[in-house]
Amino acid sequence: MMSTSGSVAVLGAGVIGLSTAAAVLDLLPDVKVTVMADKFGADTTSYGSGGLFVPSLFSAGEDNKHRYRQWMRESGSYFRELLTGPEAGVAGAMALSGFLLARTEEDIEVEPPYRDDVISFREMTKQELHRLGLSEYKHGYAITTYIINQSKYLQWMQKNLEKRGVTFIQKRFTDLSELCGQFGAVVNCTSLGSRELCGDRKLYALRGHMVRVRAPWIKHWVYVDHDTYIIPGEDLVALGGSKVEGDETLIPDPARGREIRDRCERLCPAIKCAEADHEWVGLRPCRKGGIRLEIQTLSTGGRSMKVIHNYGHGTGGVAYSWGTALEAARYVRDVITPGARL
Repeated sequence: MMSTSGSVAVLGAGVIGLSTAAAVLDLLPDVKVTVMADKFGADTTSYGSGGLFVPSLFSAGEDNKHRYRQWMRESGSYFRELLTGPEAGVAGAMALSGFLLARTEEDIEVEPPYRDDVISFREMTKQELHRLGLSEYKHGYAITTYIINQSKYLQWMQKNLEKRGVTFIQKRFTDLSELCGQFGAVVNCTSLGSRELCGDRKLYALRGHMVRVRAPWIKHWVYVDHDTYIIPGEDLVALGGSKVEGDETLIPDPARGREIRDRCERLCPAIKCAEADHEWVGLRPCRKGGIRLEIQTLSTGGRSMKVIHNYGHGTGGVAYSWGTALEAARYVRDVITPGARL
């Protein structure tokens, strides 16, 4: 039996929040879900993401690597089903081949854990690197993986949730206690908002800058040295990137944009004649110690409330979104239907 508190609030409407709302409904279809956020769609950081599924464990602590691998596997499986299903086009899911390169062995993961979760994976030969004009890179993987167009994916997710009866409310919260007694469980997916909402000082912003150009002749993605990438999408090619801590300005810096383009043109001279479309800046929600995914009991005014925290995904928001959403949904089930297991 569903408890009388069979209602759930999800705070945040980026890829983590929307994925969590969908996962909760998949696991508990009779629950009433409300998504509350101060930003939706194009105003979220998720919207501008490159959306490439090549997750890394570099940011995962040794004690958390098993959890990250599980989230990776579950996300990869979900994107594979989405890609091969009838709604791939409207959801923005595509298969894309490309190259992950590094100058030294220290800069590349040996036998990366995602190799069994992408569509295909193999080590590149020196001859291939030479033929592609990439001889300065001594290590490389040829990978076919998933790319999720976030501008389409977020819209598709929200429309599907609305069809399933989810209510969306635009509101900014500064204190979780405002929700005490209103819901059976609250899932906090507010990313950097949790610095204020939860007082989490482990969170910090990593400013990303992306230049999008019109280059329909570019058909493969390239990612090198953790900071330079070329990712073709349905209409535009994303050039990046940057990882700047301590700068939370959301206005694109022309000098930074030019530097990014110069780097990408050195990597791939074929984009030199590409017409610029726009630049985008976003703040990645990074967290010292990794993703926070746990249950917390908050008490106020003699009442208590269960909060499931799911934030701090950093540069891996898309890649880990569905796996962490599933774990958060299982926590919700444990909170509102104690003793239940599916």
